Amino acid sequence: MSLFRFPLPLILLAACEVGSATLGDDPLASHAADAPVESLRFTVDSTSRAELETIEARVLDADEDGYDDVLFTNQLSATVTLLWGRAGGVGPEETTVSMGRAGSEADVGDIDGDGTLDLIASNQDHGRYSIAWGTGDRAFGNTTVVNQGGFPRGVTLADADRDGDLDLVSVLEHAGCTVLRLNDGNGSFAPGGCWVSATNAWRAADLDGDGHDELVESRTGDVYSSAKGTFARTESLRLRASGSTGRIHPYDVDDDGDMDLVVAGAEASTLTTFQNDGTGDFREWERSVVLSYGPNAVGDLDQDGDLDYVSVETFSYCDSTWHFGWGAQISPREESKE
Repeated sequence: MSLFRFPLPLILLAACEVGSATLGDDPLASHAADAPVESLRFTVDSTSRAELETIEARVLDADEDGYDDVLFTNQLSATVTLLWGRAGGVGPEETTVSMGRAGSEADVGDIDGDGTLDLIASNQDHGRYSIAWGTGDRAFGNTTVVNQGGFPRGVTLADADRDGDLDLVSVLEHAGCTVLRLNDGNGSFAPGGCWVSATNAWRAADLDGDGHDELVESRTGDVYSSAKGTFARTESLRLRASGSTGRIHPYDVDDDGDMDLVVAGAEASTLTTFQNDGTGDFREWERSVVLSYGPNAVGDLDQDGDLDYVSVETFSYCDSTWHFGWGAQISPREESKE
């Protein structure tokens, strides 16, 4: 019986010639906890995509239908692909949009406030962002270009000034910093300079349950809270996974309405979940073995209550493989919160 949760073909690739949480005494402090026993393992399914050079993946409910979708950034083909979620898995329905050559993560959100979701990607080679305006029903229409110097790589949408619209956060690789550009409410971003000297990817999530997103620097664990048109550093989440910390992924793992944190080990062999008590207080809760492929993104893609992950590989800067790790419990999970 096939293990695939998405009806996509598996094709062999040919060569292409082209511990516990320590957060400190502050609003985001953590209970100390003994490391839990390993409780989750993954079965990996893979599918190949020719001449895409997929370099990043992000899990999010792009069309707000209750199912996790996967947003892939494809550098060689200069596209972004949304693989749509459904009951029991993802695909085969997908939407691919030409967005220019993007060297890091794209994002999706209602940028112009018209009630439809838009796509945004950074085009580092041309010094700009591309925005594909949503037309509804999983479709996108016209594209707008927004200029940005400093070699922009990756975008995250978050409301910095708490005015109800999505502002733009992006790493500027050559400038060695992150830029914050405020949205005027109609989808136009004001110019912005270096906001903070940080060059790691960002994640936006409401960690403390106050209705406003925080930004988490995805490798250091530094947390920035929105206030007065900017984000101010409020805490460093010193989360440990396999001795050192890789990517940090906000996700509601226990489906209780608040954002937990899933931390990949720096060697990408494990995932450790830190459970949120609803106020931004975290404790280590679950540890997982990821087997061969480290995660680019996490979610519950098949809605079975267990964490899944997505990982991408690219060969010779050309053909790509998308790996889907389907989580399954191997020992009882502790359900109660301390």
